[in-house]
Amino acid sequence: MDKPKIEEFDPRMCQAGATRFRDALQRAVQGPDAPVLNFITNAQLFRADTRLFVARDGDTTAAIARLVFADREEAMLTSVFVDRGYRNIGLGKAMVQSVIDHAHMLLLPRLKLVLRVQGDDRLPPALHLYERCGFVLQCGVSCFRLGDDADEAHLWSSCDD
Repeated sequence: MDKPKIEEFDPRMCQAGATRFRDALQRAVQGPDAPVLNFITNAQLFRADTRLFVARDGDTTAAIARLVFADREEAMLTSVFVDRGYRNIGLGKAMVQSVIDHAHMLLLPRLKLVLRVQGDDRLPPALHLYERCGFVLQCGVSCFRLGDDADEAHLWSSCDD
């Protein structure tokens, strides 16, 4: 299987792409039958300081990621999801690297990765991928509840290393 092509775009300029991103995010986080995303608003998704990354295979959204850079000193990589059928082919690493490269292009000095953690202490299987991309776990930093059985933990990486 070939790796799907990764597209980066400003959500204000491409409504169709932003809608695909939002739909894929909803499926990844809440399942296909959930009525609405409960942790991200349209205002957050369609901001000028946001870039969306979508990997598509035909009409299928294979992977997504979001870069938010409201704070020019510390941008955030969020909403990184790879569809189960597209895992273990290097797509996750390519998505994360695309966001890191874009952060470099924008001259952002630090990129923080926001992870969704299942339960109180279960880090995602992709943790090693994030570490290979240069992220370092910062225990106890900015952890807070996100929904019924998930927390967020932050990892960070300097974009100038």
